[in-house]
Amino acid sequence: MTIKSTNCRQEAVKFAEKMIRKGRHDLEKLIIGLENYPFDNSQMKLLPHCKTTRIGVSNNDQVWWWLQWLPEDNLDIWIFPFEDIASALVLTS
Repeated sequence: MTIKSTNCRQEAVKFAEKMIRKGRHDLEKLIIGLENYPFDNSQMKLLPHCKTTRIGVSNNDQVWWWLQWLPEDNLDIWIFPFEDIASALVLTS
């Protein structure tokens, strides 16, 4: 896939969120370690089947933003401080 945009981060997030929607939100594992996640433009919706989550964040607001999309019975949530070398948005099912 080739992204023709000046904002590659926004386009990558848009693509990832589109894949989540196409999977009917059946995502079981989510790993986020993306600095400056574009929260304002996000199309994220509830992830009812997500049982494993790893979230790299830089402040409490980001933690709460991500937690709102996860089910209450999420079995495995790891929250860690963001590290520059760990820039990734990994989706698995």
